Amino acid sequence: MPIQSCYYPTPVCCLLLLAGAIPNLAGADVLWMKNGDRLSGKIEAVADDSIKIRVAYAPTITIQRDQIARWRIDGMDNRKLQRLPAPDTTAAKEESFWHYTASGDLSAKLKRNGSRRDDINLVADGELANHNWRYTLHGDYNYETSDGETQSHDYKLNPPVDYFLNQQWIWRTAMDYNYDLLSSNYLSIEYGSGPGYRFWNDRQRRLEWILQAGLSKSYWEVGSSNLDLLFDNGRANYPFVSLGWDYKQPLFDKSVEAFSTGTYFRYLHQPSAYVNYAQSAELNLGMRYYLTNHLRISWRSELDWEDLQIDYAGQALRPKNDLEWRHYLSVGATY
Repeated sequence: MPIQSCYYPTPVCCLLLLAGAIPNLAGADVLWMKNGDRLSGKIEAVADDSIKIRVAYAPTITIQRDQIARWRIDGMDNRKLQRLPAPDTTAAKEESFWHYTASGDLSAKLKRNGSRRDDINLVADGELANHNWRYTLHGDYNYETSDGETQSHDYKLNPPVDYFLNQQWIWRTAMDYNYDLLSSNYLSIEYGSGPGYRFWNDRQRRLEWILQAGLSKSYWEVGSSNLDLLFDNGRANYPFVSLGWDYKQPLFDKSVEAFSTGTYFRYLHQPSAYVNYAQSAELNLGMRYYLTNHLRISWRSELDWEDLQIDYAGQALRPKNDLEWRHYLSVGATY
């Protein structure tokens, strides 16, 4: 008996078509995508970051998990899915990817009260790091005038290089370059190297201690000051050991950040019988308030302290414990 084709959507034809489709639907795994699409086929592997599915109209394709809203695996299918281990790309990314940050803070004080005084201070920081290395550049520029006359004009550069021995231990090689454009004692350079330890290892927080040994070199213009009576050749060298720290910590909802950096120096040798340069310290501490992800307001205090005594011909040319505090309120940006 010949089979008649269903030219019209009779109830019998609809039932036959539905019955033929049910096995295919029941045996299909389904992925619902976040963009509204849907894929039906056989899920072959599930990983932490992706799912592999074989569809009838294409080879096996891999879909990232962050693009999938939900999925369904056919309950009547007793096959065992191959669970792919998540590729350990963290170490590779940390080793091969470079992370960089940059920031700058500008503060200015303009005084117009009987006298005219302008003070400008600019601080800039940059950091480039990967899993093994970190290159840092810190710059500090200061310019002060009073009634049109320049009172101070100097800048500092500090470009340390860190090598990470492991997750906690660091080896640092650093140089501090301080140049004064007005003083006869115009230049000081410090070279140091040594181990360090970091307690926190993330990009939001930092606590590191650095122990270094090195040499501090000072230069001045020959014939321009009394230092020629105390030293020869317009220079002085002081070997030292130092202990430094670098700390930052977000507070509240991370809109506020506390920070502090500093170094304590202990000098091991006195090149002049008339000078006792025992120790010194540099301290920088403050708070930052982030108005946006990039714009911030900062308050910081800086301390320079020197335990220095200069005695010549029975006269004290410079007292001990020379201490200077400076306070800044600045506007800055970070990237």
